[in-house]
Amino acid sequence: MRRSAPVGTPPSAYQRALRRLARRDHSEAELRRALAERGHGAEEIGEALDRLRTQRYVDDDSFAERFARSRLASHGQGRRRIRLGLRQRGLAPEKVEKVHIRSLARAADILADPSKYDPRSKETADHSLPYVIAAAVAERQVTPLQFTEEKIMDPTIRAQLNKVEVVADPEIEALFPDLQRVIVTVVTTDGEEFTKQVDYPKGDPRNPLTDQEIEEKFDALAEGVLTPETGQRVKEKVWNLEDLESITELMKMLRAEG
Repeated sequence: MRRSAPVGTPPSAYQRALRRLARRDHSEAELRRALAERGHGAEEIGEALDRLRTQRYVDDDSFAERFARSRLASHGQGRRRIRLGLRQRGLAPEKVEKVHIRSLARAADILADPSKYDPRSKETADHSLPYVIAAAVAERQVTPLQFTEEKIMDPTIRAQLNKVEVVADPEIEALFPDLQRVIVTVVTTDGEEFTKQVDYPKGDPRNPLTDQEIEEKFDALAEGVLTPETGQRVKEKVWNLEDLESITELMKMLRAEG
């Protein structure tokens, strides 16, 4: 049995690299840079990378392929996917004729009852499927900024509400809970239709967020609370938690600055 390092002994370059790889894939360049920043010498880093390469923990060709696939396959759900799809196709709000959503009966009953088409408060808006879709159509994003009183009553967003149709689909109901399917179709004023089906919500272990999506969500939630500079430092600390001497260092950075 291999003995563990004595208490207080700094981790080796190899150990630090393994910890990073356990969290997510890294290219050799990323590992080399991160290890150098932690004070490891070029020779030790080279030996660590050689060892990892031999063990097939590091493979830049495979990394590049997985990275590309993650970007191509990171299909979001509902409001996020509509936002990205509309942005990619350049659809202005006035070009959207209808957004048809097929989902569970409970989603239609609870999130799209008549009161949800006329939200007047944050509490109603953030439980209104028509509102979050309307905000996505009008503003290409759904963040805390879209739930202020001013935004909830914004004429452009409210003009999209009645374009949203939510219906209970018996076939989707029969698949639940094995699948949490949602099918969204966007119909344009020109008669074009764009349909997207998602079987697992974004963030589910079967449809996880990419690192980029996690950072985008953090940035949206931190806006107005932390400065962009502090937010960037927080992200760097969180991605490298194993290198923190004390969690207090991170907690102090999370104090609201807005």
